Amino acid sequence: MNVKSILLILSLIIFNTPFYLNGSNIIETYFSQCENYKNKSLKILAINVSGSNAAKIYQVTINDSQNNPQQFICKELKDKKSEHSNLQTLSSFTEDYLNQTKDLYQAFRTYPAIARFKSSICDDNFLLFEHASGESVINIMKYFMSRDYGDQGNDVNYEKRKVLQHFTNIGKAVARFHLMYGEYNSSTKSFNTIIHGDLHLSNVFYDLVLNTTTFIDYETMANSLQVKKNSFVDVFRMLNFASKNLTSYIIERAGEKFMRNRNVIFLDQHLSEEKSLFINAHLTKLDSFYNAIAKGYKDHFLQAGYTYNIFNGQVDKNS
Repeated sequence: MNVKSILLILSLIIFNTPFYLNGSNIIETYFSQCENYKNKSLKILAINVSGSNAAKIYQVTINDSQNNPQQFICKELKDKKSEHSNLQTLSSFTEDYLNQTKDLYQAFRTYPAIARFKSSICDDNFLLFEHASGESVINIMKYFMSRDYGDQGNDVNYEKRKVLQHFTNIGKAVARFHLMYGEYNSSTKSFNTIIHGDLHLSNVFYDLVLNTTTFIDYETMANSLQVKKNSFVDVFRMLNFASKNLTSYIIERAGEKFMRNRNVIFLDQHLSEEKSLFINAHLTKLDSFYNAIAKGYKDHFLQAGYTYNIFNGQVDKNS
């Protein structure tokens, strides 16, 4: 046992908290004690991303016993709360779900994957997860907002259709998950199912190459495992939660881009009007991304025999 391991164990016994060791040290100690990863090259990158219960996020890259590189995400918690127990409750469900959808997922890229919880570290202060393929949908939106259709020499309309299809795929994947476990309530005109529970677009990843969707931070799913909840909770959060902040981000970036393109510092009335039109065009583009997600969701419900109102969650069963 190395010095870091001894310090970690003593600090947990005496203080119930890691002493002298930062997050990277704790993660390194954990992997050094895992049989499959002993004496393997390890890279730990702290990511400047945090959530309601995440103090810090770490990206971990390590070779396994066969020298194949593997990636994980390690979440340092602000407050342990019920997150670990919820993930343990969901363990059997996630395994069953991924086994049921594995062939369909591989063949048609239709059902969302789940970046599974792997282990807790340091008295549940750190949680280790599989690395999700791709990027968060929020980051993908920002990426496509920074580019103009056709700026890579492609046909503008073709590129636009191709980009919007990615977002439509995301909506379809979420709908497939909801339909898999759902049931229609004719008295309330709602569709109740197992929901993610915190489905803002930073918790949905998408791989632009493989066309796959992945759920992360899914511990809130445990709240609907026994008693199914209205699918509109997920739909509303997916289409609305981050839109205000993202809109502000786009307005700022589009404004900066306009000033660079015009190579000006001050604006007269004419340029101010042009700038407003330029920003509005970018906001219209952003709306098209959200509309494509909504379309994918609604269209898949329609194929299953339901008309889904994404504005109020009302669902009608088609005759």
